Amino acid sequence: YFFFIITIIIVIQKKCLAKNTYLSLISDNNSIIVRRKREILIQDQYLWNTPHITYYVRASIDLLFVISALKIISHKTCLKFRNNRAKKDSMLSFEPGEIYETSLGRREPYLHKISVPPRQKNLRKLVRTVLFALGLDFEHNRKDRNNYVLIHRRNIKPQFLKFFDLIYKHLTESYGTNYDFHSVMHFAKYEFSRNRFSPSITALDRRKEFFMGATEHLSFNDRKFLNLKYCRKFPQVPLNCHNHGYPHPLKKYLCKCLPFFNGNNCKLFVRNRVCPGENIFYTQASETGKHIKLGNNCYFLIQSKASKVITLTIRFKNWNVFRRCNINNHLEVRYENDISVAGIPVCPSLKPFKVQTKDGRIIIISKYRNSKPSIRIKYWHINQKHDLNYLNIVNLNFIFLNCLTKIENNNTSLRGKREILRESKFLWKTSTITFTVKQSVNLNFVLQALLVISSETCLTFLYERNRLKAFLSFESESKYSTDLGKREIALHKIAVSSKEKNVGKLTREILHALGLDYEHNRKDRNKYITINNKNIKSSFKKNFDLLYNDLTDSYGIAYDFSSIMHYCKYEYSVNRWSSTFQAKDKRMEFFICSKPTPSFNDIKLLNLKYCNKTTSNSIKCQNFGYPHPTLSNFCKCLPFYYGQKCEKFNQNKGFNKENVFYSSAFVQAKKLFLCENCFFLIQSKPNKTIRLLIRFKNWQFFSKCNRNHYLEVRYGSDLSVSGIPYCPTFLPLKVQSKKDKIIIASYYKNPQYMIKIIFWEVNNKE
Repeated sequence: YFFFIITIIIVIQKKCLAKNTYLSLISDNNSIIVRRKREILIQDQYLWNTPHITYYVRASIDLLFVISALKIISHKTCLKFRNNRAKKDSMLSFEPGEIYETSLGRREPYLHKISVPPRQKNLRKLVRTVLFALGLDFEHNRKDRNNYVLIHRRNIKPQFLKFFDLIYKHLTESYGTNYDFHSVMHFAKYEFSRNRFSPSITALDRRKEFFMGATEHLSFNDRKFLNLKYCRKFPQVPLNCHNHGYPHPLKKYLCKCLPFFNGNNCKLFVRNRVCPGENIFYTQASETGKHIKLGNNCYFLIQSKASKVITLTIRFKNWNVFRRCNINNHLEVRYENDISVAGIPVCPSLKPFKVQTKDGRIIIISKYRNSKPSIRIKYWHINQKHDLNYLNIVNLNFIFLNCLTKIENNNTSLRGKREILRESKFLWKTSTITFTVKQSVNLNFVLQALLVISSETCLTFLYERNRLKAFLSFESESKYSTDLGKREIALHKIAVSSKEKNVGKLTREILHALGLDYEHNRKDRNKYITINNKNIKSSFKKNFDLLYNDLTDSYGIAYDFSSIMHYCKYEYSVNRWSSTFQAKDKRMEFFICSKPTPSFNDIKLLNLKYCNKTTSNSIKCQNFGYPHPTLSNFCKCLPFYYGQKCEKFNQNKGFNKENVFYSSAFVQAKKLFLCENCFFLIQSKPNKTIRLLIRFKNWQFFSKCNRNHYLEVRYGSDLSVSGIPYCPTFLPLKVQSKKDKIIIASYYKNPQYMIKIIFWEVNNKE
C-alpha cells in the first residue's frame, strides 16, 4: 500500500511537470509563490548544464529562420547551438503554434518546447522566446517595473494577461542592473493589445518608448546575463571590471566592455573613427560650448569633478534638413547612474534638449548612418546640494514612486464607515496564506486575482497541493461566493463561477474571505442607497442582509461607491431591467463596478488589519494616508499626494504645472487644460468652505464621457472616496465643500478638453 501511494505521487508530479504551462513553476517545497522580477534565473536546476545546446525543428517550420535567431544569441556569447535530427536527443524542440511561447528555464526530464507560428516570421519575438527558455525573464516583469512602466491590463487580451504577471521574484537575479528599455526581452507598446489604438504597456517617461521592442539584437545587459550564468570559464581569476563591464566569457584576464569603453578592465573611453575631433570633455563652473558633427557609432563623454552634477543643453544646427529619427538614425543621451541601460533619445528639433545628470558624467551616443547632422552642446557643473533644478528632478522621481506604481487601485479615505471584521478569531493569524485549487478551476485565473492583492499588501499566497495544509480552497460552482472571514472548523471554501470568468468578482470574494464585508452591507447604507428587495432573487437575498454590524470595524472610512466590494446595480436581479438597489445621488452610480481592481480603501483596510505588525511604523500619515505595509517610516498615499507623510500635493506634467490654488473672499477664475491623471487642489483658510463653479469651454466638440474618460470633483469631508463625475455639457457644475479642500481629478487622455473654474471661500454657516 505504501509503495502504491508513492507511485501515484510520482506519476502526478510528472504529469504536472509535463503540462509545462506558463505559470506552473514548482519550487523546492512544491509551492507556487505569487510574486515577481526580470532578470535571470538563479537556481541551477532551471538552467541548462552546458553551453552547447542541441535543438530539433519540425518540418513545418523554416529551419533557416530558426538558425538566424540562434546566431544572434550565439554571437558574443559562449553559447553554441547544434541542429539535431533526432528529437529524443535534443534539448529544445521548435514546434508549430499560434504564438511565440515557451516556459521560463529548463524543464527536465522532458523536451523543452518552443512554439513558433509557421506563417508569422518575427525574428525579434523568436530571439526573445529562446532567451526566455534559457532563463531570462521578460524585462517588464521586473519587481521594480512600476517605477518605469504602466501596465494597462484593460487593454490586454485576456488570454495573454499571463505574460504581464509578476511571478518569478524568488527565482531571478538582476546582477545590480537597472531597468533597460533596450532589452530584447521588453515587449513592444501595443503587443498583445486588444486593438492598435490601446497600448498594453507605456513608459512613465514617454521618451523611452522609442526603444521598446525596436530591435531583434541582444542588448549589452542581455548578453551580460547569459555570459555570467552560462559562460564563466575562468572563475578562479580575480578580475575587477569597471564601468559596468564583466569577465570575458572566453578570454582570460579580459573584461567584456560597453561599446564606448575598452581596455583590459574597461577603464578607457574609446576614440571615434568616423566623427572627427576630440570626444572627451571636462566641465567647469562656467559654461562651455562645443560643435560636434555626428555619424554612426560615435561616442562622446562629458566628465565633471567629484560631488558635482552636470547641466547639458543640446541644439541641432540643421534640424530642418535632417528630420529623420528612428532606431537606426538617432541621438541618445545617457545621464543616469547606470549608463549600461537605455538613455533618452534626442531627435532633430527646433527646441533644445536640456538634462541634468544624477552622476558626474554624461554619455552622448550618435547612431546616424545615412545622414550626418551637427549639434552644439553647452555644459557646466554645479554643486549637487545647492541646485534647485536637481532637487526638482529628485522630487519628480519620488512622485513617480509614490503615485504611478498603482495597478489602477489607488483611491483612499479616513471618514465614514465601511467595514472589516475586528475580532481576531475571524481573521487569519498569518500574512502567508496557503491555498489549493480543484482541477475544474483554472489555476492561472486564481493566481491573477491573488496577484492583485499581494502586489499592494504584505500578504503572500502559496499554492499547496495538500488540501489538509491549505487555508483556502477554490472550487467550481455556478456563482462566486464565500463566507465572511476565517472558518476554523474546516477548509475555507471560495466558490468560482464556471460560467463567467470575472477577475473582479473573484478578487472581491477573496477579500470577503479575508474579512472585508460587502460595501452595500454597511450600517449606514440607507444614507446612500435604497435596496429593492422585490427585485432580488430569493436565493441571494442573504447577500443584502445586515448580519455583521457588531463584528465589523470601518477605521473611520466613508461609504465608497468605487469599492470593489460594492455589488453592481443589476447583480442578482430577477431580470436585467430591475435593479437590486439604486443610489440616492444618481450621479454616484457612475462609479459602481467601474474597475475590476480594489480601491485604495479596500487595500487600506487589509493593510491596517494584517500588515501593521510587519513594520515598526509609528509615523502619523496626513491626507488620508496610512503606514506603508512593507516600508518603515513611510506612508501609502492617495494618487494626488506624495511625500514621506503624504504632506505634498502631486505636480502635473505638461500644461498644468500650476495646480494648487488658494481661495479668498474675492471671486477668482482659472482656465485649465485637462489631461490624463491631472489633479488640482483648491485650498481655503481653516474654518472656511469653498464654493466652486465649473464649466466646459468646448463641450460640443468633445462629448466623450465614460469610466476611462471623465472629470471627478471631490468636495466632501472625506476626499479619499468617490466624488461627483462631471461630463462635457453646457450646464455648469456648482458645489460647496464640506471642509477646506476641493480636489478636481481629470482622467481625460485628450489634452484638448478645457474647463473654466470660478471659486471663492465663505464661512461654514453660509
